[in-house]
Amino acid sequence: MAPNSSAPDSPTTASHNRAGDETRGTSPVLFAALLLIIAAAFVLLARQMTGVPESGDLRAVWLAGKYYPSDDLGSVYRLYDGVFSMAPPDVWIADIQTQGIETPVYPFIYPPLWAWAMSWIVPLTTMDAFGQVMALVNPCLMFLCAFLALRIAAPKLSPLLYLAIGLAIALNSFLFLLPLAENQPQILVAFFTLLGIERARNGAPVWGGLALAFAASMKVYPVIFAFLWLASGQKRATYSFALFGGSLGLFSIVVAGWPMHAAFLSELSAISKTALVSRANFSLDPLIAVLTIPPELMSSGDTSVTGGQTSWHYVAKSGIWMGISNAIQLLTFVLLLVIARRTRMQDPLLWPFAIIAVAWVSPLSWVYHYMAAMFFLPSLIDRLGGRLGVILIVAIVAPTHVTLILNGFIASLDSNALAIWNNAAFVLAAACFAWLAMRSGKADPA
Repeated sequence: MAPNSSAPDSPTTASHNRAGDETRGTSPVLFAALLLIIAAAFVLLARQMTGVPESGDLRAVWLAGKYYPSDDLGSVYRLYDGVFSMAPPDVWIADIQTQGIETPVYPFIYPPLWAWAMSWIVPLTTMDAFGQVMALVNPCLMFLCAFLALRIAAPKLSPLLYLAIGLAIALNSFLFLLPLAENQPQILVAFFTLLGIERARNGAPVWGGLALAFAASMKVYPVIFAFLWLASGQKRATYSFALFGGSLGLFSIVVAGWPMHAAFLSELSAISKTALVSRANFSLDPLIAVLTIPPELMSSGDTSVTGGQTSWHYVAKSGIWMGISNAIQLLTFVLLLVIARRTRMQDPLLWPFAIIAVAWVSPLSWVYHYMAAMFFLPSLIDRLGGRLGVILIVAIVAPTHVTLILNGFIASLDSNALAIWNNAAFVLAAACFAWLAMRSGKADPA
């Protein structure tokens, strides 16, 4: 059982005490200068490696904002009939074809609030200009994610070394480079999720709740992390999340209306009823699909109609499959609540474990949904030493390493092998984080 010597909202562990002490052994001015140098180097290298972003994922948000004023639900959400095919609204396809642009076009899978917000931005600029701005903002946000992971983990390892290792991993992994190339909004979700966790751990629970509320307003699943706060006794962060999250939800309904929200919820329902298989989507449901259902028995989709080159397969889940999926999600949620209740989430590595667990049992988790958790990989070196830590990091990152992608090795693997390898890597990462947390004595549920 976690120590009861202080209130759960009070940061009392050694890791908390080290948080915020990044400058130990270095003057604050020099530390800040080195941070800026590392940040600038990362942003420049990231931009060089990703080139001119294709922004396929960002374009969905742009198009949702462009067509939001039409008040036509079907021009913002696809209105899927039971199965999520990942096809965008037909009017979007016609729009891109009329412009003569060759680009993948994906559906809008975000709450209506952000279609409304984008409707104010679209008239002010162009998609290309907006994409260029976000191509600079996103590497900066990714650097801040790495810094927040450092603040949360509060390692014994040199803070600058911890940060450098995390950013080096990011520059060598498809898991990080893909969202940069696509200007994926998930980078912003990861940033606000980590900011919420960091603020709550380091004496600013109200700001933590606000940050996590913003994350949940973009992707619903961060709500689960607020329940972990509640279970671990972090009441101020939980109440803050409830206040700000509820306010954002009500504001969204006021500005966008309930029918638009019903369309969004219908889309989420279609996603939960579908197993979607692609070479960038890894979680339990697609793993089951790829191992048990031949591709020829699934429906197929692609982005070729607008000149894109991505493709995928999808299949409706049976009633039994749905029941099993829902049961696994519920059991995972209960397990996380029990862990949070017994450990007070004192060991920081319980957070990346929770992030991976939530993503892995979700119906649709792209590879970058694990991004926030992967920023904690330097903790393996911090806790286990160089040799074993590096071996584990290599094993975890290998399936998404850019070298194996660029030399064609990943492309040579069939879907079964790729799915097994990636899922095994994420499960290994979760196991390592959980093991190290238990090993520290701050997460002992006994």
